[in-house]
Amino acid sequence: MATQVIPPEFSDALKAFVLLEDQVAAKFVQAIESAAPTLLVSTLAEKVAGISGLEKGQARDFLMMFGSMSRSRSSSEKNVESFLKSVRQSAIDAGVISANEMEAHWPKAAKHLAAVLNAPAIQIAAKALAVMTSNERMLCTARVVSDIRPIFSDDLEPTACVILHQLKLSFHEQGDYDNVAETFVAVDYDHLRTLQKAIDRALKKHGKLKAMAAAMNLRVLSPEE
Repeated sequence: MATQVIPPEFSDALKAFVLLEDQVAAKFVQAIESAAPTLLVSTLAEKVAGISGLEKGQARDFLMMFGSMSRSRSSSEKNVESFLKSVRQSAIDAGVISANEMEAHWPKAAKHLAAVLNAPAIQIAAKALAVMTSNERMLCTARVVSDIRPIFSDDLEPTACVILHQLKLSFHEQGDYDNVAETFVAVDYDHLRTLQKAIDRALKKHGKLKAMAAAMNLRVLSPEE
C-alpha cells in the first residue's frame, strides 16, 4: 500500500478538485500562477475565487490542501510527477476516489495539480508558513485584564489599594492550529513599561529588517498583507 501523503482532513478537497470541471480547474490554476505569495489563505482564496468562479470556502479548502501537499512533496524530496503518483495511489488505497473515477478524471486533474504545485504562490507561501510555525508555540491573541484590589486594616477598613494586571496570552501549540491554549501572567506598572519598551524596540528592529529585505529585493511575507 502506498504511503499516505494527504492528511484525512484534505480527502474531501482532493476528491472535489480531481472531479472539478476542467475549465474551472484551469481558471483556478491561472489565478494561482498569477498570484503573489501571501501568508493569509483567506486573502489568496478571495482572489482565486473571484477569477475561477469557485466559492471562497472551497477555494480556501483547495489552497489549504495544496499548502499541505507542497510541504509533503518538499519533505519527500520527490519531483512533482513522482509525488503525484503517490497521491493518486494513496487516494485509491484510502477509498477517497474510486478506481473508475480516478481512471476517468486523473489525467486532466494531474495536469492541474502539477501546475499548482509548481506555482511560486504555493511553493513560497507553504515554505514560509512552515518556517513561521516551526516554533513550540505561536501567539494567537493577547489581552490585559486590569483591576484594583483594596488593602484592609485589621478592623476590615480599606486603607490602601494596589493596581494589578493579568496578561492573558492565547496561543497555538505546534502542529495543533485548531485549538487554542491560554496562560496568564500577573504584571504591575513597571512590568507593563518593560513590556512596552521591549515591544517598541522589536517594532523598530522589524522596520530595519524590512528595509534590509527591500534592499536585497526580497518580498516580505506577513499577515499584514
